[in-house]
Amino acid sequence: MSKVIDFYKNLLKLANFTTDDEGLVFNEYDNEITYLTIGNKKVLLPTQENLRRRDIDDFTVLHFLPENTARMSPDIDRIKSLINDRINTASIFLINAICGFLADNNAQKDITVEQAEFLSQIKNFDKTAAKNIPSAVMKLAHENLSNSIVNIFIKRGGTYKEERYFRVANVTFPILNKLDSKDINKSMRDKDYEILKNIIESIFPNCRVKEYYNRGSRDMNAPTIHALLQSVYVLASEINDVFYMFKDYLESIGLYQPIDTDVFDDLNNLPLIIEESKRIPSQSDDPVYATPAPSNTVSVTTNPYAPQPVSQMPAQAPISPVNDDDTVSLTKLSMVNPGLVPFSNNVINPAMINPRNNPTPRFMQNYQPPMPVFNNPYNAGFVNPNTAQMYGQFQNPVNPNQGYGASPYTGPRSNL
Repeated sequence: MSKVIDFYKNLLKLANFTTDDEGLVFNEYDNEITYLTIGNKKVLLPTQENLRRRDIDDFTVLHFLPENTARMSPDIDRIKSLINDRINTASIFLINAICGFLADNNAQKDITVEQAEFLSQIKNFDKTAAKNIPSAVMKLAHENLSNSIVNIFIKRGGTYKEERYFRVANVTFPILNKLDSKDINKSMRDKDYEILKNIIESIFPNCRVKEYYNRGSRDMNAPTIHALLQSVYVLASEINDVFYMFKDYLESIGLYQPIDTDVFDDLNNLPLIIEESKRIPSQSDDPVYATPAPSNTVSVTTNPYAPQPVSQMPAQAPISPVNDDDTVSLTKLSMVNPGLVPFSNNVINPAMINPRNNPTPRFMQNYQPPMPVFNNPYNAGFVNPNTAQMYGQFQNPVNPNQGYGASPYTGPRSNL
């Protein structure tokens, strides 16, 4: 459970939130603490201690992994909004700080070559712009923070670079449309619009490039989070580059607040985090959090170690039905695509058993095997033998010492 809790904590830090000793999620600004709420309830981490609390129903337990791919949960939607707000808040800090730096002759005495090159893209700056631009940007933030500078929208079944994905994170810059139409603040001069446009394009040098910040995901367990974090990583990297560039000045005015990026290291361990998250119960008794299984999924209720229902995948080569008796037909069980067996190192064909201790690696490096599909009760899914214990597969009924299968004619599950 520690991997899941650490992931949730890092995800909250990305949005500038943290947790107290009880696991309650809060944000602190100007010495004022604000607790995060979802559904008018304070948000709580799903630690073992919290899950045993008698008053657990008075809180919203932050737990959305694995995702319900049929719809976005309130937890994920709220976290996405908080991250979007964090991106915009950091952007506004930088815009105001750059205006302050350009207007401060003393601050420019120790200007670095990197800073000078960055600021050279901002033309015709004067003290009137130093007053008008921060005021206009703060007005946008108060009107709609999530739609002020950057907006992140998660689309189901979207297209990214002409390829289809389960989820696509679409990144737009609403402020550019307002700048192009000069529709922000009546007190702004045409010159101010051009200066602000230069600042935005300096912080986000690819904001005019179509789909540059978009990302897609085909992950079957966490497509929304996976797509979102990929896009946020690109945005946060560019924002933090400017924070680091002006670190000394930003610290002197109390605006040095780079975006926390620890959560991006967790993306490499996302499959392990997903597996661990399945052991944590969800608040399924709450209709808001109910997760009905899609009609095209099948769950294995007789196996307590079976995975949660997954979307139906394309079937393999057709298999003739096995006679409903105690005799397993090797001929019928062997009617699978033999081209898949040596690649995946799976042995559901008793006639083509590979020893368990085969030293030849069968998986491509970094390849993540699909979860098994139980669309036919007489046919095992293709699973990775290295994770068979995790998925709760049974021993091969023909040769208990070699390979794995999932025949309905097996005896008790063995500890492999």
